[in-house]
Amino acid sequence: MERPRTLAAPYSKQDAADGHLSSAGSTRPLQPAPSPATTPIATRNGVPEYLIRHYGWAYLSPRGMRFFDRPAIINLILFGQYRVLKEETLHCLTREAPGETLQLASVYGDFSTRMQQALDSQHFHLVDVLPGQLKLSRTKINADKDVYFSQMDAASLAYRNDSLDTIVVFFLLHELPPEVRERTLNECLRILKPGGRLLITEFASPTGSFSYLDPRRPLLARAEPWLQGFLDEDLNQRLEQMAATQGGNLIRSHQRLFGCGLYQVSVFKLESQAVHES
Repeated sequence: MERPRTLAAPYSKQDAADGHLSSAGSTRPLQPAPSPATTPIATRNGVPEYLIRHYGWAYLSPRGMRFFDRPAIINLILFGQYRVLKEETLHCLTREAPGETLQLASVYGDFSTRMQQALDSQHFHLVDVLPGQLKLSRTKINADKDVYFSQMDAASLAYRNDSLDTIVVFFLLHELPPEVRERTLNECLRILKPGGRLLITEFASPTGSFSYLDPRRPLLARAEPWLQGFLDEDLNQRLEQMAATQGGNLIRSHQRLFGCGLYQVSVFKLESQAVHES
């Protein structure tokens, strides 16, 4: 399949060091990344070491891939909320014309298949750092001229600035170490067009006394090494700050909670600073 037109060679390290990311015809200043995020992400044969160490059994093992790639198993892991979370995400996706759409990282189950069907003839990009996960996604998705599979790290995406209309992140962020999550979110905002949307389906921070007493939360925190750090951060506020450093304004246009407040489906819309000021 031909290289998608929104792809470009990754920006140079010198561009990043200067605080700018180059794109065809334009540059846009970026706030320098915090010091932890400036260090290279350790890899082994191109795969992040944190992923191998903490999630290799689920995403690299053929036995684990066969076991987890079933909607019934995912529904069990998500305490019976898989269907409603999937349907709400797809509903948000099609509420407006999706345009050029990226799914950031493969997911088990039938979410990607349903997403392709919902996009119809829109261009659908799916990226993952693991070739095995991309191969699995290819077996489930009807790969035609409107579907592009690319092996990329979410923290360093080879897309031009302002090149995508919609980005969907389905239960990825809580599995990333803080510095990798920071880079990934910055990359999402860098490649999102003004007026574009970022759809995030994830765990939600506790909002009331019942949420803090929910027995599922400590159980999940023991299984997920970076979940608590993700929940401790105000995602909405952090994304707004990131967008501002890139010259844009980000607004959360939708949020809905599921599973007694354990999960969220949120939609963020990016405006240019000029549009915001006018």
